[in-house]
Amino acid sequence: MWKNRSVVYFATEGMGIKEFLFKNGIKQRWLANKMNISESMLSLILTNKRNWQTGHVGSLASALGMKPKDINSLITNDK
Repeated sequence: MWKNRSVVYFATEGMGIKEFLFKNGIKQRWLANKMNISESMLSLILTNKRNWQTGHVGSLASALGMKPKDINSLITNDK
């Protein structure tokens, strides 16, 4: 299941964040805007070149209409 160091997965779906976004028709540009970060920063996070921060989790939860604790339970960060 894990492809490389620090791959972030939505555990209940068994797919990576990028696959989750694609499957649900969520554009990275839209998500970056909703998370109040640059598109390039989101790209770095999604390609595991930057680590998820607490603020990122909160803004992701807000953008997707979820609670941060729900996002935390969905995201697994293998180091």
